[in-house]
Amino acid sequence: MLFAALALAAPEVSAKLSVDPVPASAELNDALAAKRYDEAMTLARREHEACVAGKGSDPCVGLLALQSDALTAWAVDHGDFDRDEKREGMALRTARLLHAQVNRLKGFDGPIFASAFGNLGEMLSLYGRPVEGEQYLRDGLRYNIVRAMEFQGTERLSDAALRTSLLRLTRNLALQGRNEEARGYLAAADSLLSTLAMMGSPEAKRALPDFLAVAALVPGEAAGGAADYIEAAAGYEWEREHKGEGWDPDDWAAVRGRLARDEIAFLARSGNMAKAVARFDAEPDLLRGGRGASRLEFLTRLGAALVAEGRANEGDPILAEAMPVVDTTWDRSDDRRIDAHAARGAAILALDPAQRADAAAEYRQAVSGAVARVEAADTTEGLVRAVRRYRPVFEGLLGALLPEAASSLTRGEAFEAAQWSSIGETAATLAKVSARTSRSDGPVAERERFREEVRASVASLNREIAQWLSVPGSPDTDRELLGRFYLRDVDAVMDEMSTEEIAAIDPAYDQLVKPRPIAAERVQALLDKDEAVLFFLSDERGTSVFVLTLSGFTWHRSTLTRDALAKSVERLRGQIKRDLRERWAGSVDNFDEQLARNLYQELIAPIETSLGGATRLMTVTPGPLSSLPLTLLVIAGADTQKPQFLIDRYEISTLPSVSSLYSLRCLLRPAGDRPAGCGPGPGRNRPPSQTILFAAGDPALKGHPGDDRGIVEYSELFQRGIADPARIMAMPSLPGTRREIEGVRSIFDPGQTIALMGSAATEGSVKSNPGLADARYVLFSTHGLLASETGLDGEPGLVFTPPLAGAQSDRDDGLLTASEAAQLKLAADIVVLSACNTASSNGSAEADGLSGLAQSFFYAGAGSLLVSHWPLDDEAGAEIVTHLFAGIEKHPGAPGAAFRQAILALRAKDDTSSPAVWAPLVFVGTTDRGVR
Repeated sequence: MLFAALALAAPEVSAKLSVDPVPASAELNDALAAKRYDEAMTLARREHEACVAGKGSDPCVGLLALQSDALTAWAVDHGDFDRDEKREGMALRTARLLHAQVNRLKGFDGPIFASAFGNLGEMLSLYGRPVEGEQYLRDGLRYNIVRAMEFQGTERLSDAALRTSLLRLTRNLALQGRNEEARGYLAAADSLLSTLAMMGSPEAKRALPDFLAVAALVPGEAAGGAADYIEAAAGYEWEREHKGEGWDPDDWAAVRGRLARDEIAFLARSGNMAKAVARFDAEPDLLRGGRGASRLEFLTRLGAALVAEGRANEGDPILAEAMPVVDTTWDRSDDRRIDAHAARGAAILALDPAQRADAAAEYRQAVSGAVARVEAADTTEGLVRAVRRYRPVFEGLLGALLPEAASSLTRGEAFEAAQWSSIGETAATLAKVSARTSRSDGPVAERERFREEVRASVASLNREIAQWLSVPGSPDTDRELLGRFYLRDVDAVMDEMSTEEIAAIDPAYDQLVKPRPIAAERVQALLDKDEAVLFFLSDERGTSVFVLTLSGFTWHRSTLTRDALAKSVERLRGQIKRDLRERWAGSVDNFDEQLARNLYQELIAPIETSLGGATRLMTVTPGPLSSLPLTLLVIAGADTQKPQFLIDRYEISTLPSVSSLYSLRCLLRPAGDRPAGCGPGPGRNRPPSQTILFAAGDPALKGHPGDDRGIVEYSELFQRGIADPARIMAMPSLPGTRREIEGVRSIFDPGQTIALMGSAATEGSVKSNPGLADARYVLFSTHGLLASETGLDGEPGLVFTPPLAGAQSDRDDGLLTASEAAQLKLAADIVVLSACNTASSNGSAEADGLSGLAQSFFYAGAGSLLVSHWPLDDEAGAEIVTHLFAGIEKHPGAPGAAFRQAILALRAKDDTSSPAVWAPLVFVGTTDRGVR
């Protein structure tokens, strides 16, 4: 899709640099082509210095790029050199210099820009900072894509720079442990290389070692393709098979040992522990060889692999030998040092659980470095990626501490580590919208909003580029698409303010825009006496439950592991799905009440006495619990003929994160409605609403009327960026949604409501209606679409009346996708997404609290959400939503209480008493303060 923000922000691809780069000498080009990098970097330095002396820096940027290319390639093979007081070598310093100079230039030059961003990303990865380097590598890949579009046929396929960009990003993601993403980029490189092999191009054979070396870093990835010879498991294996071909025979023995040790380190660093250990078992004498930083990384990675594979008795002595040197060689925030301390902590716990204090000390060292890396992230997206990378470190510290023996200080330390571990995209989204909303008139907030709109445009177009990468020789339509895509660097185009500039203009903005842990006492200050926050975090050792009330703070540790919890949640959801399929046949008894009771006994019952009489619970449930409403847990000791559920005893809401309590309660409320615990600061500045209710739904569809606002795979409807109107039109109609909207509308003054139904409920009319922006309550009642399993077209969305065939456009194709919803401007107290599966992500161990669709409405400005975890019964959904808004009209400040009463009313009826019918909806926001 082509969005206005992208058109405004992106210069034309064809725009040349404002200066003509001075060309390199033939001698320099020959040295680079022959990979004589030591010679090339010397020549490039001399030519660049001579050029600058005569012409100034800008015309010489091409020579600086070639110097950076040579230095980076040398550093990959031999390490960086000439390190300064910051421990940064010549290659990294040159890459930084080139990047800074390119950002000052006007216009575009593909090779120079690709070098500027790609080399900096590669060097940061080599320095053990892959999270920081990732975005630079992504930008470098984009420039190489644009540049490669100038080529045709074999020339494009054999473009080494494009292939190198793909492999660099693959390696970076593998080092972060994000192997699924890494496989996608590796597959793109494999596609290019395999096609060359089938064509008999000699370039394929020359490129094979680099490809195999990267393929070895991706666990579970068979380095296979159309060419039969792409079968080796590692690039080092290729070298060994050729017995040092190209090496001096006198040096081969030492080189072979170095290759083997490096292979083991690479395998372990990328998470392929079993292969690393198996490789070591084949040559245990490798322990006696090597020197310097290479040997140190080999020891720490091997030790970590042995511990991970259950051989801590072998791994711990290796780690113990290395640790004194680790702390004097690598900086506190170096990934290698962080991982080494975490591995040592795991080894100590595995060998003797009684030595928890020693294990905790090691984990504290690792956490200290991990926090430094997370806090150093330049953007909220970078922060989320960093948290994902270091989550095992934070969870390791939790496992080393004992709740029953924890002092208040240790309890607070565990609470902070758990919050770091749980920060995800929803928390980041909410932090950004809170900062922007509370400072809605400032220049920082304006730029953040515009930058996010551009990012949404780029995200949509990136899916198209992924398709192009997997299909060599794409037609001219793709060339035109990529020409529209070209974007230098979003932050640079937006003229991003530096941290110092932000501090000068708005000192608190940077603290607000990035989600961070919030201290327990700060949480308690935001609570009423009948409120409690329950924070659940599961890991491989068990599940931590933190309970905070106005006057108490408790930490309980259950033995229920993340995997066990995930299986229980999956089983309950599977039973609910069967009930949904079979309920019209009279069979709605698949729900396992005993399993739901067991979860209550394991997670809730042990901490209920710590609630101190609180009846309103705000729950934070990342991971497996993110896809299961806690309202359906069965209270122990209930009458088995008519069980009681948790919602019978408590008012329950969901928070995206612990820190979001501050965002929702302090920053998204009017200044006069902020709790005293918020302290001084801005609140939400919102003009009086002219519209009480904005509702849209009951799209004009021609399919047989459905009973569910059902699941539809996005890939069935979405083609080349625009939905197929005919396929949308064939979806089941939903007559219950009209009754729902009309029932809710009847509650309010008709003059202050807007309802778009039937043929009027189009995507374009929703986006353009001015009443949406200032409505206090927003209701969307329609079908919800799930993301495709393939990931290429995967973006959830809401269905509206499609346009006529041939009339569809970027603005109106019948689907309001998540990225489009994020660009809406809302001021609603609550947004109700009365559709299928609008709440949760995939429920995996890494799952964030909310789906991308729900996140997007938070970003658009919603103060709270009502969303669903599975297909919503048409009649039951209408009853719940109508009852909810009737309660809100009676008590405007109490949506949580109104939601609970709506559920209890539905549950009281025999034909809707099954959790499959009444439990899918959850209220996301804070419980009500002082409204009864």
